[in-house]
Amino acid sequence: MSSLYLWPDAAERLLLHAALDEGDSATKAFTRWSAGIDWDGDIEGGSFRMLPLVHANLSRLGAKHPMMGRLAGVYRYHWCAAQTHLRHGADVLARLKAASVPVMLSKGLALAASIYPGPALRPMSDIDLLVSPSHALQALDLLAAAGWVEDQAAARQWQGRREDMLILTIGSNMHHPDAGEIDLHWTLMHESGGTGLDEAVWASAAPLMIGAQPALSPSPSFMLLHVIAHGLRPNALSPLRWVADAAMVLRHQAKAIDWALFHHWADKLSVRHRAAQGLAYLRDEMHLPVPAQALPKPLPAPGWLERLEDRSWQTKLNRPASAPPTSLERSVQLARLMAGANRTALPRLALGWLGRRGQRA
Repeated sequence: MSSLYLWPDAAERLLLHAALDEGDSATKAFTRWSAGIDWDGDIEGGSFRMLPLVHANLSRLGAKHPMMGRLAGVYRYHWCAAQTHLRHGADVLARLKAASVPVMLSKGLALAASIYPGPALRPMSDIDLLVSPSHALQALDLLAAAGWVEDQAAARQWQGRREDMLILTIGSNMHHPDAGEIDLHWTLMHESGGTGLDEAVWASAAPLMIGAQPALSPSPSFMLLHVIAHGLRPNALSPLRWVADAAMVLRHQAKAIDWALFHHWADKLSVRHRAAQGLAYLRDEMHLPVPAQALPKPLPAPGWLERLEDRSWQTKLNRPASAPPTSLERSVQLARLMAGANRTALPRLALGWLGRRGQRA
């Protein structure tokens, strides 16, 4: 069972510098990282996904290293995977749009198609799609009719409780035997349910193209907030990708970021401390161009909800990734629910829970 990670460790920081730094700093960082790697063994998944970007950066810098050939092979592997994601992503977008379901790309494919120099440089295991809650069930049915299958454990859990699912979860993972995986979301972030964030994200969505298919993605302000807030959650993969994603947003879309809007929503979602931590890390560790107005002085202290969340994560970090939620994690979910407009559904949810508990007894 794999453990969960939160911040990059010393070796992972070297890999990030190899992927993002200029000049000799990148080559030296890769040389140090490579010396500690068994190239004939398994490379941790989060680090493996960073290698195409490392290859592109070192190639751009004219680096000479014995492992450049290996990196080129990893790049070709991810290039092939990226073409598959682009093709299937365009197909799914077309299917949903033909049924008048508004749909947006988030995270991986949106970033790969818009701000990375090439889609192979932003590997992903699935395609993240966002629809509104009012279209979520229709989208699930449309994808199911096209051969996409919901995760069976989740499907059993929410059988007959689809309205509850839309409130208590943010999305559903779906698999296709020939087309891979989709994460269909009906709210952008774990923290956003009932806060009004999703309405603001849709209202400011930015256009992009997936092949010949027009699409939408969150604006740079919301994309950066999502990347940092999502990245600084415990993950079974090493936490490298959010740093690279944020770096690309800052390098290529910095002028389009509305920092007042960024901090407004960070505060409203009770992630202002986490967002500030992420920005400080990008500035101080990765030396990225984070403007002065992006980081208030002093950095904001965590609010009560972030402190509760942090406590739950510290206990989670010492447990297997597949372990069931603890009572503290359940408390955080309840607190998040109460912080948004969805709290009006609490009486109905509680009565439903009591009814199911009584049936089991």
